[in-house]
Amino acid sequence: MNYVQVINIIAYVLCVVLFAVMLYFKIRGNVVGAVSELIALAEETGLPGSEKMAMVVSELYEKVPGVFKALLTEEDLAKIAQWVFDWMRKYAVAYVDSHGDIKDEEIKETNRDLLEDMINRLSSLSIGALKEMAEKLGIDIEGMSDEEILKAIVLSCLLK
Repeated sequence: MNYVQVINIIAYVLCVVLFAVMLYFKIRGNVVGAVSELIALAEETGLPGSEKMAMVVSELYEKVPGVFKALLTEEDLAKIAQWVFDWMRKYAVAYVDSHGDIKDEEIKETNRDLLEDMINRLSSLSIGALKEMAEKLGIDIEGMSDEEILKAIVLSCLLK
């Protein structure tokens, strides 16, 4: 065996290893993204923590391909979900700690700007589009003027 063959074998092995590493990180990223999304959806339900975790795990288990269900138990998925949740919490705490110097006035000004932008965008919509949006939000618009519909939409968005 000459040195060219050895180099070719080493190159093939490195390619396989690099492909495996890339595949691992791609799958890991997809799993973390899916779990993060499920955690965010569970947080919106207002359920107690254990019920939110059960919801995340059951929905995550449904997404696992049948071939891998024998390898990934619900306990394993619960550990993964807990790891992602802890990571998200750690990130959020670090973010708040590093941005602790933000003043209430800055937050209020930002919220004012966002509210003004939302009102401007809603004001540019046709009355038909506003009525459609109100229906999607579950707002009873019977007998309301156009301005009252706009106010009801803004209020509904603020409350959510």
